[in-house]
Amino acid sequence: MFYKNRKPNFNLNPVSKLEGLSSEKGYEQIRNVLKNRIKNELGGKKRVIVIIDTYHGVNQEELFNNLVDRLGADLIINSDDAKYPEEIIFERFKKF
Repeated sequence: MFYKNRKPNFNLNPVSKLEGLSSEKGYEQIRNVLKNRIKNELGGKKRVIVIIDTYHGVNQEELFNNLVDRLGADLIINSDDAKYPEEIIFERFKKF
């Protein structure tokens, strides 16, 4: 059932205030933090899984070139490779 009066709830400019956390700026700083966390998390483990989730419109090529590819991962899975083609997505969601 589709609702004609449905109001979208997507926040175009989301903000979340987090206490007791730090943030990094720039790929080099982010990469260093991630590498250190991965090293610390590994300990005696065989693997660590890192997930990077971005908003639509983020420059994926830049992200991969400056961050993902430089982390030295054994395996990289890009969810874009598993998604439906755009035509199918648009067809399925055109009523919304």
